[in-house]
Amino acid sequence: MSRRPSSQTSAPPDPRTLLRCLLVFALAVVAYSNTLRNGFVFDDRILIQRNPQLRSAEGMGQLFVSPYWTGEGRTNRLYRPLTAFSFALNYRLGDSPFGFHLINALLHGCVSVLGLLLVLRLFGHPGMASLAAALFAVHPVQSESVAGLVGRAEILSALFVVGALLLDRRVSLHRSVTRAASMLLFFLALLSKENALAYPALLIGTDLLLGRPQDLSARSRRGEYLAVAGVAAIYLALRLKVLGALMEPSRIPGVDNLLAHSPAGTRVMTAFSLCARYLGLFLFPRQLSADYSARQIEPVSGMGDPAVWLGMLVVMGFVLVVAGLRRRLAPLSWGLGFAGASFVLVSNLLFPIGTIFAERLLYLPLLGLCTAAAFLASIAADKRPRTTAAAAAALLVLLGSRTWLRNRDWRDDFSLFSAAARVSPRSARVRYNLGNAFRRRGNLAEAEDNYRASLAQYPGFEAAQKNLGVVLIDRGRGEEAVDLFRQALARSPADGSLHNNLGNAYRSLGRNAEAEAEYLRALELNPDFADSHNNLGTIFHERGDWSRAESEYRNATRLDPARDSFRINLGNLLLQRGEASRAESAFRETAVRNPSLAPARRGLGEALLAEGRTEEAERELSLSLKLDPGQWEAPALLGYLHQRRGDPDRAIDFYRRSLARKPDQVELHQNLGMLYATRPGSRRQALEHLRQCLALSPPPAVEAQVKKLVEELEKREESAP
Repeated sequence: MSRRPSSQTSAPPDPRTLLRCLLVFALAVVAYSNTLRNGFVFDDRILIQRNPQLRSAEGMGQLFVSPYWTGEGRTNRLYRPLTAFSFALNYRLGDSPFGFHLINALLHGCVSVLGLLLVLRLFGHPGMASLAAALFAVHPVQSESVAGLVGRAEILSALFVVGALLLDRRVSLHRSVTRAASMLLFFLALLSKENALAYPALLIGTDLLLGRPQDLSARSRRGEYLAVAGVAAIYLALRLKVLGALMEPSRIPGVDNLLAHSPAGTRVMTAFSLCARYLGLFLFPRQLSADYSARQIEPVSGMGDPAVWLGMLVVMGFVLVVAGLRRRLAPLSWGLGFAGASFVLVSNLLFPIGTIFAERLLYLPLLGLCTAAAFLASIAADKRPRTTAAAAAALLVLLGSRTWLRNRDWRDDFSLFSAAARVSPRSARVRYNLGNAFRRRGNLAEAEDNYRASLAQYPGFEAAQKNLGVVLIDRGRGEEAVDLFRQALARSPADGSLHNNLGNAYRSLGRNAEAEAEYLRALELNPDFADSHNNLGTIFHERGDWSRAESEYRNATRLDPARDSFRINLGNLLLQRGEASRAESAFRETAVRNPSLAPARRGLGEALLAEGRTEEAERELSLSLKLDPGQWEAPALLGYLHQRRGDPDRAIDFYRRSLARKPDQVELHQNLGMLYATRPGSRRQALEHLRQCLALSPPPAVEAQVKKLVEELEKREESAP
């Protein structure tokens, strides 16, 4: 059965079309509404949360002349300034993840609506177009692009590509205007993500399968093709200028794509085999994963692998349908052709890309697959309309439910990579990121196990090796960490991060001179390495070289303004120097940026207490304790505050609470001893704390004062009847 292309005449949208658009938009947004509770996850942290360029007008301007990705262990051969600019605009509305997730969901709804309008314009079949758009809106494989905030690159690119195609097919008295608008959208798509380079193939393919837009001559169309090529050339020249190279496959880490370092024949055969796997995800999206890197997917061994033949059959089937059925089954032919043309650049068939396999790469191709599926459903509907409608509704509910459940996996790093480890247990990057999630939760044993599992899959994974060393330090096994980092430096002697981590290992063992030398070496290799500036600051701070410590802390906060710990270190130093007002500014800035950060609230309360603003101090310290009930600092400061107020009972309560968390606090034992000494019948408790204070080797002045008080209490004890 054939569906004839529409006449492509332009007319105002009828109310039923508007209603369909609203329903599809609502369906897309509702399907992802539970992502609004999710946080920053995975790559969101580096590209959004910790990206200083997004927070200032000067930084926003630099986005268009800077690489998109500067993360550890990744190639920088990415140029997506419009995507980054959209994140910067998002920050103007607030830095909460809620706003970013809301924009992603709304943009996905817009792409779904444009998909509906494009299919409707091409084929003039409202039911088929609506079903294709609805499938696109709720399909679970889209969750990586929508629930993962950095997936916005996929969404924006698709938005502008589909919009450009829609405009191109619009018949207008002002063809020059629609031509210019579609070229602009194509350029915006390229600035969002490089996969938009598929647009010329989509444009030409649509012409070959469905004919040129009405009343457009072949000569005029060739001129438009040349204009499209010109836009692509401008983009490629800009990309070359910013990145210094169009692409560098040799720089793609093997852990992300083993095919980048495999022979061309192996790469192509493996890419063919993965085509069948992608189609399987479209048909049966039950098991989804945020990552499939080494060694979850291995390069195929040769043509004897059945997966290669299955993939080649899938590709050949697509080609035969597109070429052979374009007249009789135009929507099916166009849908499969659209899917193939938009996928081939990211398939690893023509050249290696940054990943061996990723669900997000199906975002734009899925529109073609959904169109093909909707067309087949429309054929069935001609014979059994009610049964087909019921089946389509059930399918949408089923897919939407799976999407809703999948969105929960993207709530945080722990839930995401716990789910990924069940689907991709052999992925080195999954186990690495799960280790990071365990480490943030304080579960160092599980973190170590996952880092070791990551290295078992890919021994050359430097990030996993570094973080394993950090965990060994945190678990008190500094010597093991030193050995690990020395081995790594033997392979990569110019890696500043490794020198920094070796310095941390030395510092954990009390070998501060060696630690300082490693931090300085790290800064020789990379003067803008914020961590090493901060670590040098701690060395100088402990040494009492406060001016050099402040200089290093300020360097660290300047280079990485999003790292709250750097500014907290600076605030603690200023408190120790007696500069309470400057310390207050440092802590308040951190508390404004991250209101739920307990150390920032504690520092702000301590600074306010030093300034004599006790009511404000009590409020901040109480909030800090509420945010982190297991800490010792805020209870100690609250005890001191109540002691100054003349409320010994509450002071004693807070001091005891602090000592339960950290028993070796000289000053608190002294204060408790003095408080108990003034309470009738509490001489025994007073002596207990004062003697504990002396056992902890207090400073000479404190020691003399405490000894004198102990002697007085012992005399009273002897003279008591």
